Amino acid sequence: MSTKSAAAQQLAEHLETSRLETQRLQAMADKIDAAEAAARSAAELAHYRDAAGPRASQYRGRRDELKTELDALALAPEINLGELFVKFIEMKSADAQCGSLNIHGATLTSVDPLGDNSYGVQRQHIVHCGELYQRLTWPDYLTWAVTQRTDAERSSHLQQLQSEAYEKEIRAGDEARAAAAAEQ
Repeated sequence: MSTKSAAAQQLAEHLETSRLETQRLQAMADKIDAAEAAARSAAELAHYRDAAGPRASQYRGRRDELKTELDALALAPEINLGELFVKFIEMKSADAQCGSLNIHGATLTSVDPLGDNSYGVQRQHIVHCGELYQRLTWPDYLTWAVTQRTDAERSSHLQQLQSEAYEKEIRAGDEARAAAAAEQ
């Protein structure tokens, strides 16, 4: 009976040693899992904060810069339709990327919730760019460019005509004054 007791005792000791080793290994695995989860969470938060803030500003700035260049080409004295079309596509692509970033960056609200406002509605993070020209088509843009050019021409020509009329009025007045003075 003492042999059985010794074997049972030895088995109990091995089980206890195994249990302690299992606990130690589980604690180590839990620590590794926690470190991984914390790193992933921090990376996710940093990524979406960047997407909603600094990256959004870069995307918006690039799109706005391309739009300014496009408008300058459209209103230049000489129009190169090929160059204008390439710049239009470039601007539309940058605008579409702004739209994609806006959708992607909106995930920040679920990753880093702001809490509810005073009405109990969840507040949203603002992504600092969005798609502005989604519905702008090439024909619409050309119509705008032609309208801008014709409006400018109309204004310029009207100003010329008004200046011409003013000069004629001044000249006629001066001539009438000179003639009236000569009669005296």
